[in-house]
Amino acid sequence: LDKASGNRRSPYLRAAAFCSDLLAIQLVERAATQDMVKNGDSQELQLILADANMKVQRFDRARAILGPNADKSGILDKDKRCSVAMVRLAHVLFLELRWNKLRSDTRDPPAHKEVLQWYEKALVQKSPCIELLAYTRMARIYLWIGKYYEAKDVLIKACRLTPSATTWLGLAIACYQQKEIDQAEQALCEANILDPHNAQVWGMLCVISLEASRPKMEEAEMAMKQALKFGLNTAETWPVGYGKLIIEQMAALYSKEGRYGPAATILIRGLESSWAPSLKKQLGEVYVKDNELSLAVAAFAEVVEENANASAAEEKAVLVQLVQICRQLKRSRETRLYEERLKGLGLSPDGKPL
Repeated sequence: LDKASGNRRSPYLRAAAFCSDLLAIQLVERAATQDMVKNGDSQELQLILADANMKVQRFDRARAILGPNADKSGILDKDKRCSVAMVRLAHVLFLELRWNKLRSDTRDPPAHKEVLQWYEKALVQKSPCIELLAYTRMARIYLWIGKYYEAKDVLIKACRLTPSATTWLGLAIACYQQKEIDQAEQALCEANILDPHNAQVWGMLCVISLEASRPKMEEAEMAMKQALKFGLNTAETWPVGYGKLIIEQMAALYSKEGRYGPAATILIRGLESSWAPSLKKQLGEVYVKDNELSLAVAAFAEVVEENANASAAEEKAVLVQLVQICRQLKRSRETRLYEERLKGLGLSPDGKPL
């Protein structure tokens, strides 16, 4: 039986759904053709075809099946209130735009307006499509674009639907971004109970401990050790924007407390999985505060390398610091080199326009 409708599925539809899970798109199409010959076209058949094409990344074909289309042939052309098709279309757009690949060491996010439009529209239909994956993907976009209240709302629903360490972690991050520290800590405790080996949960527990009005240094130290032990890196489940990695937040808070050793250790761990200029710049700044000027020069130099992909603002800030540090270290050749770089940008050695 089809659990959604209670109707008995034809063997061809069952075969098509099974082959879809195996990514055997040709077998899906053959089974669908047979079902169409025997039973005629149906919305369920078209949804299976759309799913199958989405799974093998034939996004154009999946969108054509779902609609809306100019020739009015899509599911959403024939049934404008089909919430299942709306969610499927949002999933197709989410994957096609590579939101699933987004990381916090990425500077420019993909488009989001149309994806959210279909997810949100599906939830306000008379018969909404309630699906965990839709909630988590909506939350992923909301967190990146800074809509933390909306992210919190859908993640609460996700936690009620299927509580997991991942959904509780997302809720904690949404609360933390809204400065709701106590709620964030409660959510992290729930996540930690469900998965005590989750490195990102431990990382956020470290952040929360350091963010307290009176930083809990012992708790933060334990959480940091656990996060590093379980493999904390820059591949995050819930990215919130460039330069806002959990690793970067931990390092910034340790540096604020004058704990430069742990801050550098965390950033070096981050550089094992990402060469983001923001990480290297932050590491250089930590070394400057710790008076490790030679190490700072080495870290900053990597930010301004030709293929470092630093932004104009990052390059300018780092070049100014390199000039100042090289002068302190009496490295005249390097000082002249970085001054020339600044001059090429139309800036004086102190970063002011010429």
